[in-house]
Amino acid sequence: AFRKTKNESEETPRFKVGLGVVPDYLFDGEGMRIDGTREDTPAVNAGLQKGDIVIKLGDSTIVDMMSYMRALSVFNEGDETSISVKRGDSLISTKVKF
Repeated sequence: AFRKTKNESEETPRFKVGLGVVPDYLFDGEGMRIDGTREDTPAVNAGLQKGDIVIKLGDSTIVDMMSYMRALSVFNEGDETSISVKRGDSLISTKVKF
């Protein structure tokens, strides 16, 4: 019989892709604020910047770090989806390709 081990818990989704951002873990507002981006990553290619707050990824509304991780876990390399961020008072929607 197949038995799950502790490190395969349902809590943390597994990622096949990443945006290439450093999340701001101290941000306690709604969404996932980007603390930094790395060069040549989906985030930079989509025009995302430090300070942007991701509020939607694909069909998922992002309210916190966990919802961001769950949303990210459904994508595969090569997938393209929509992403919405708040930048200051503006709402920016664009496409991101993993």
